[in-house]
Amino acid sequence: MNSPMAYYSFSRLRALSEDGHCKSYSSEATGTVLGEAAGVLVVEHESRARQMGRRVYARILGIGSTHNGKSRLISAPSAQAQARLMRKTLQVAGVSADQVGLIEGHGTAKCADDRAELLALNEVYGLANGGRHRTAVGSVKSNIGHSQAAGGVMGMIKVLLCGVHGQIAPGLCTENPSYDIDWETTSLALAQGLESWPVCDDGMRYAAVSSFSVTGSNAHVLLGLPEQR
Repeated sequence: MNSPMAYYSFSRLRALSEDGHCKSYSSEATGTVLGEAAGVLVVEHESRARQMGRRVYARILGIGSTHNGKSRLISAPSAQAQARLMRKTLQVAGVSADQVGLIEGHGTAKCADDRAELLALNEVYGLANGGRHRTAVGSVKSNIGHSQAAGGVMGMIKVLLCGVHGQIAPGLCTENPSYDIDWETTSLALAQGLESWPVCDDGMRYAAVSSFSVTGSNAHVLLGLPEQR
């Protein structure tokens, strides 16, 4: 991150924002904005955490990772591979798509990346219940930029804090959503303002976090967030 090579490489790929804004899932997106961040998560058995008197922010219900496979370009995302991973992770977690109230996406604001991700999310989550249940979508990259290696952990921390407060934090530059999916017929909706995050009938909130690599690696995590008292 201390080297200019990331900027040079992204510039050659025409992947940097033209206006200095990371407009995740926006029809006005022109590229990403690089940022810097660091995050730390403590992962341990819930029984030990409670025994030690620690706050339990979330339970990891399912983790999945895969690769796009052979493609024309190393940087070309695959909506099909991402959708397969999301379905598999939901199955491992034992969670139905319509239970998930918040999806923290990768959302680099690079047109090809966001398009593939939105198509996959819509296929797995957005059309799962005919639009009867709203699922908020956002990316912390719109707020702090693409923090590269720390991008995934920053998205995870955002979701955990949303769970603590029972509210979904909005993204920036969400006024004009991408044209890649039909927002009128999907249950997906960009988080455009601070809103309450209701619990499910079992007293839990469910969230998904995605992280995708330019080399074709994909990761998806399902979290169960108990209501904080």
